[in-house]
Amino acid sequence: MAPLRKSSAEPTGRARVGKDKQDTLFVGSLEKGMRVLNAFGERYTVLGLTEIAELTGLDKSAAQRLTNTLHKIGYLHKDPDSRRYSPSVKLLELGNAYQWADPLVQLAMPKMIELGKQLGERVNVARLAGTEIVYVIRIPTQ
Repeated sequence: MAPLRKSSAEPTGRARVGKDKQDTLFVGSLEKGMRVLNAFGERYTVLGLTEIAELTGLDKSAAQRLTNTLHKIGYLHKDPDSRRYSPSVKLLELGNAYQWADPLVQLAMPKMIELGKQLGERVNVARLAGTEIVYVIRIPTQ
């Protein structure tokens, strides 16, 4: 397994504002749960509890409570044998909600499909999310 990194799973600047009690509407528990979900990605598709704790900066007991909750409400799958977690299909619903709401995706999709067919290559559209590049459309090779 590749060395663990703490980039996208780390708290954002907004999270720090919440911790400073400057934002009374900020829900710290939700931010921690999102850190758990953000620990997964292209590089880390299956994670154990210790790895999740390391990637998120949470203590192991908090990571356990959060992963259990996310598993119970359907956002994480837990392998009964290895006791490791992976994202569930329910997370795809959130991604789809973004795509349905994004006007760029709606405008670009037909042209991207056509371009992918013409080139015979994968076609992508990406956006910046902070300092990270996030692919919002990926048309596979035809």
